[in-house]
Amino acid sequence: ELDHRFAVSLRPTDSVLLTNLGVTHKILYLQKRDPHMLDVADAFFSRAAEANPYYLQARQERTDILVLRLTGNTGRDVNIHRRLVEANQAVLELDPFLPFIRRNLAEALYQSGNREKAYEELLKTVELEPNYVPGYKKLAEWYGEDGNVELSREFRDKAGSIERNYSKVTDVTDYEAIILGRPGGSPGS
Repeated sequence: ELDHRFAVSLRPTDSVLLTNLGVTHKILYLQKRDPHMLDVADAFFSRAAEANPYYLQARQERTDILVLRLTGNTGRDVNIHRRLVEANQAVLELDPFLPFIRRNLAEALYQSGNREKAYEELLKTVELEPNYVPGYKKLAEWYGEDGNVELSREFRDKAGSIERNYSKVTDVTDYEAIILGRPGGSPGS
């Protein structure tokens, strides 16, 4: 941390250095579970995004910080989901083809009450990444909750079909594991 702070003191508007310092505090949070570390990390990611509005990693890291703030309590998390909507949209402004971010945007929209837009985003996610098993499963879940048994089954079957097609493939990249919803994959799974 001290080395990163020293580097930032020499180059206070370097978005990469600011992001690295933010990541350091995110790691400290994960080790110690001190919520103050999330605030510090978020401040550095915000500064990095301001220093270079086109630096994607700083924006992605801000979404990670918000996800780490989720408590699992729907009522308490609604404001975090609203902030996640904004943060994910900011990432998608720079790269609209990130299925995990789009899926996380859909989840945040859904949890903050904008279900129509959530469905739209998640359908676009599986359109952009047609093998995205967790996306199909989430659509099946949502349609099931809404009582649309036919669409729920359709998306569940689509997920199952993809899983069967790739069931014998064992040598997959981390990205492919996430897309296929396999253990070890984390973003949006």
